[in-house]
Amino acid sequence: MLPPYLRINGLRLEFRPTTSLSAAEVERVCAFASRFMEGRPEVIEEGYLSKRDVILVRERPDGPLVGVGTMDVQRYEVEGQTRIVLYPGNALLEPHVRGKNVLQTVVMAYFLEARLKHPRTPIDLAMAVFSYKSYLLLPRTYQTFWPRYEQPTPAAERELMRQVATRYSDNVRPGPGGEWIGTVPKHLRGDVAPITERELSDPHVSYFYAQNPGFGQGDVLITLTPLDLSNWRAMVRTTLKRQLRRQGKVAGAA
Repeated sequence: MLPPYLRINGLRLEFRPTTSLSAAEVERVCAFASRFMEGRPEVIEEGYLSKRDVILVRERPDGPLVGVGTMDVQRYEVEGQTRIVLYPGNALLEPHVRGKNVLQTVVMAYFLEARLKHPRTPIDLAMAVFSYKSYLLLPRTYQTFWPRYEQPTPAAERELMRQVATRYSDNVRPGPGGEWIGTVPKHLRGDVAPITERELSDPHVSYFYAQNPGFGQGDVLITLTPLDLSNWRAMVRTTLKRQLRRQGKVAGAA
């Protein structure tokens, strides 16, 4: 069972079933999201209320929102095997609280909940990304994920990604490179995560752009990460490195 909240790096992450949100809380979540996303108000609201949980991020319990997100947990069948998929989405953070391992903490919390319920079932992390920054979280955090420029996506994982794409997006089809693309009726504002020549010098960003050139119009690239032992080791290692770099910066500024 999830705790009601967790604290990390000066942030309070509150886990709320969507059904527990008041009308005023829903309004605040959508107002925050609208600062970063473009889409009809009812579409943005549905993006949060259609998922199992909403994550509220604050710097103090009674403070304003500095981040929001959602989490859905679903069961799939692929090639005769059951897979549990964690699907975080609608994740938005104020610039000054990015890089504080919020997504990694959220994924860990929901993984532990799912593992207790399903001790022997493979658990995966799936995302629908229309930001290169979201895609970069994968190579910067995990050892194995798809799609990636270094290797093709295995057949079973490709089928699972298709099922995930069909559940959460419209117009699901292979993109320019053959990976699954879906379309959602909203997108990030143009100044949130633009891709320039500087970003394209990174092979991961270049790959994301080639796979999903319509990211600015609501196209999403479906990704999948197995939450196995090797990936947890990689996540712990990279998370600790980020934490140490962050502490070094704070100490240097003191």
